[in-house]
Amino acid sequence: MPSEIPGRLHPSFCAFFAPFTLKSPFYATGIPLRNPRFPAIFPTRSPNSTLTMKPHYFLLPAVLLFTSNLSAKEEPTEKATQEFAEDTVILTVDDTPITVHDVREVFTGRYGRQFERMQPAERKLVEPQVQQLIITDLISRILLVNAATEAGFDVTEEEITANLDKLQEFAKKQELLSDDASFEDFVAESGVSVERLRAQIADEMKIQKLLDQELSAIPEPTEEDLRKIYDENPEKFKQDQSVEASHILISTHDSEEAEDLKKKKALAEKIYKQLEESDGEDFQDLVKEHSDCPSKAQGGSLGEVPKGKMPPEFETVAFSQKTGTIGAPIKTQFGYHIIRTDAKHDPRNLKFEEVKDVIAVWLKDQEKEKHRSAYLKKLQNDAKIVRMVEKPAAEEQSQ
Repeated sequence: MPSEIPGRLHPSFCAFFAPFTLKSPFYATGIPLRNPRFPAIFPTRSPNSTLTMKPHYFLLPAVLLFTSNLSAKEEPTEKATQEFAEDTVILTVDDTPITVHDVREVFTGRYGRQFERMQPAERKLVEPQVQQLIITDLISRILLVNAATEAGFDVTEEEITANLDKLQEFAKKQELLSDDASFEDFVAESGVSVERLRAQIADEMKIQKLLDQELSAIPEPTEEDLRKIYDENPEKFKQDQSVEASHILISTHDSEEAEDLKKKKALAEKIYKQLEESDGEDFQDLVKEHSDCPSKAQGGSLGEVPKGKMPPEFETVAFSQKTGTIGAPIKTQFGYHIIRTDAKHDPRNLKFEEVKDVIAVWLKDQEKEKHRSAYLKKLQNDAKIVRMVEKPAAEEQSQ
């Protein structure tokens, strides 16, 4: 029985309310090196903020990155080092090293901003899981890159440039990069050089070519397969009550001081007053000028959102106010929202013809993931992983 059938959520809704559920638009390996909300190198930030990436030294010492759950053959060295410079090798995968720098680079891009906002106790709680995830991803990535190279897959400079251009176009579309800003400087702000980014893109493309070949024999699901899923899971195809909403977000993520929060609230109230005076006519203009949400690229629209998928404060306003109404600013964990309710939809049962294409994609993706996992497991079983640092005594005692 499917645990989750993809719905019809608007991309902006997904990016705003579920920032860590999206894969990048053209990296399909499932092994993102950066914040999954944006392709490759784009960390989460407000379009109007200044992005700074500080080293996250709480990630170290690097020995904490290791647990005993590696599935490949693992050979500890006789002598482990307790020095953890950037070029310290944590482990090797078929003689390919993973260094402290490699781990920190992934960590900074994927989790740095989130960890900066956490309290020390929270960081301590989730850090072991994050560390193991990074190590597992890096091992998988190396295995797939090595397999792709051995199979003869290569990537041209023209292909890399084309994908780099897509990244730049994406950054501009999301208003993360202004027209007069240097893409090189923008990339550098994320702690990565353009050369390093090109290398990452080349590896991702080689992996994709390898997986395309490995997964090419998977057949399309039959009409009988689709109908079986539909008939056996009627509860999955009930569309809950939903609302179409647009909003202007004044983010408070970078505002910890009371005075800053006061200014943010005052700005939201000022925008709302302008909307009242114009009877909502300048909503689109004010979205473009002030909103800190990626939905500004769609005029603030979050698309159709089912009940129960929004922060409670947001949901209460979106569902309770009349269609076409713009509500006064409300506060959620994300900041201050000015919400316009665009349409409301009653719950109903979706017909087979409405969802069969979605079921087909879901079934095909399930098969791809099953085959990809089996292929990766085989690579892991055949690999030689050598740990270059020992686990600390405290960790050994806790196991």
